[in-house]
Amino acid sequence: MRAARVVVPDVELWEQLVDLLDLAGGLQAAALLCCVAGLALSGLAWAGGRVSSRRLSQAGKAGVVVSIAAAFCVAALPSLIGWIVDAVA
Repeated sequence: MRAARVVVPDVELWEQLVDLLDLAGGLQAAALLCCVAGLALSGLAWAGGRVSSRRLSQAGKAGVVVSIAAAFCVAALPSLIGWIVDAVA
């Protein structure tokens, strides 16, 4: 008869995941700054398009929506990583 196998979690991996979450927080700040820059440029394109061209105005509107959606996704990313790690571990 075989002996029962005992599964022990690898806690060294969890220590490295803390560093990964810290890195994700730093990258999150940079990505949010890019979202703000995209929002500002899209707002300028939207305003400029109101005066000159309908196509530029529509592109500016789409840029504003995409920038806001990207900011929400970037803000949720570190929490999502933590949730995935908890679900897998």
